[in-house]
Amino acid sequence: MSQVPEPILVALQQGLPLCPRPFETAAQALGISEETLLAHAANLLDSGIARRLGGIFDSRRMGFTTALCAVRVQFPADEPRVAELIEDPHITHCYERGNHDAIANLQADLAWESLPNLWFTYGAEQTAFDTGLAWARCLLAPAEVIVLPAIRHFRTHVILGRQAPSPAAPAMHTNELPPLTEPERRVVQVLQGSSQLCAEFYESVAVQAGMSRDQLLATLQNMVAGGRLKRVALVLRHRSAGYAANAMCGWQVGPLQVAAMGGGLAESPCVTHCYERPSSAMYPFNLYAMMHARTWREFRTGYGKAVEHLGLSEGILMCSLREFKKTSPVYA
Repeated sequence: MSQVPEPILVALQQGLPLCPRPFETAAQALGISEETLLAHAANLLDSGIARRLGGIFDSRRMGFTTALCAVRVQFPADEPRVAELIEDPHITHCYERGNHDAIANLQADLAWESLPNLWFTYGAEQTAFDTGLAWARCLLAPAEVIVLPAIRHFRTHVILGRQAPSPAAPAMHTNELPPLTEPERRVVQVLQGSSQLCAEFYESVAVQAGMSRDQLLATLQNMVAGGRLKRVALVLRHRSAGYAANAMCGWQVGPLQVAAMGGGLAESPCVTHCYERPSSAMYPFNLYAMMHARTWREFRTGYGKAVEHLGLSEGILMCSLREFKKTSPVYA
């Protein structure tokens, strides 16, 4: 990662412009050559720091229902069931989360042995969501799976290494868009994976989608306008990119304070996601913030700055202890 200057790393995550030569246009804004920018992107992909170059879509606007799920399992006895669980393509993220000695003194006094320690994200088309999740519940029974859908989004624009805060998250949309058109479906099929890195990037995608470059760019513009496509960008593996210290932070916040607290957290550079979710008896927190840092020392500093001026206290930091799965959703 040290070989890629941070402005370039950030720009490649922020998204390629929708124009005939996206790398040339992006390179001009950075004051470098197109060849240099392509070389840095290739380095990130070849080294495994970036896991793909493609489209980043809004699951809700794609007609998907998603939810964060949590369950208390017994390690290592339940690891075979976890291995079976993550074979489900509808599960895109799965982590073991818990306490970490490096930040133990920041934690509230909680009974850790009763808290959920396996966290996964489940997403499927609305008509298939309940059926698919029922299979996961059955697999993990008799342990109780709690389902925690996002009520409100405060930040979802994930840019590692960014110094300035990301744009505010858009308002929660309903899924009232019409079904994908056949051209849109073909575009999604190409961009939901990793596309070929080249100067004529959109020309290459257009060929795979069976349309002209101009048709592709018009389709992408329409998908952006409809909220279905967030951007076309590099997606990093945060640990490979040097962000080894991360935790899902939670607080119990009163209904009148959630918006202010969530908005305040979203302005912190170390926060990559921030949501309001329902609380439960097993996990009595309703404000969530995912925080990333290069080291736990850096994490402590960032966490302190993020919560100090908001007066947040008595929170919980569910540290990422093991990553079992991290992939992008398959929409088409």
